[in-house]
Amino acid sequence: MATKMTATEITERINKAQENLNKLMNLIAKREAKLEKLNAQIAKMDKKEDRNAYQEVQWAIEDTEYALNENRDKIPEKEKNVRYWQEKLEKVNAENKKIMQMPEQLKELYKQVKTELIKSNKEFRDAVRKDYRRYANKEMTWEEMEKKYNRTNWYEIKEQTDEEIVKEATKDAKTYILDLVSRVEKKVGQITNWELYINGNHLNGTVTGTKAKAKIETIIAGGYNIQCLHNRVLVNRIK
Repeated sequence: MATKMTATEITERINKAQENLNKLMNLIAKREAKLEKLNAQIAKMDKKEDRNAYQEVQWAIEDTEYALNENRDKIPEKEKNVRYWQEKLEKVNAENKKIMQMPEQLKELYKQVKTELIKSNKEFRDAVRKDYRRYANKEMTWEEMEKKYNRTNWYEIKEQTDEEIVKEATKDAKTYILDLVSRVEKKVGQITNWELYINGNHLNGTVTGTKAKAKIETIIAGGYNIQCLHNRVLVNRIK
């Protein structure tokens, strides 16, 4: 099940991508040294005196040049992969910084969203496991399972551990909060002031920005996965 990666996971990808690039560059350096050695060797040879030996070195040069060019052609792709993960890390670090700078009300909402996701996702997984046991006992058909859990990858979900659910919920809760902030910023511009309060599983209040003022009404709704959580943002523009 695909979820957003953590900074630690992305850093591991960067290190692996850089390691692959370094291996390629080391291989290129070795083949360049070999080619230089072969060229120096053939320069000292007399083609007429030992045609066979000369031909063998010439073939070795051609093979090395071919392999060298193939390796050099791979450099842009390897460098692009390193940059891709570096940009991913920069984005995640920016998101984490944004969350750290949020008002306490949004941090509290983040915790509530995470808790709700963990609870609902565990309940969903346990329900799938229960029905799968019924299927194994021939109390349900495969078609009934597919129909009941339509549009979910239920077969994978039933194998999720508590640790995996918590990890996924943590990432999804962050996505939820950042999406809320992004939607508000599109309406009000750069945010200058938050005036929020939490009542149960509702976040209400106003946000003032450089362009307008937004009235926020957010409801945390249960159900499997982040798609079942929703928020509504109402905007009252200031003249």
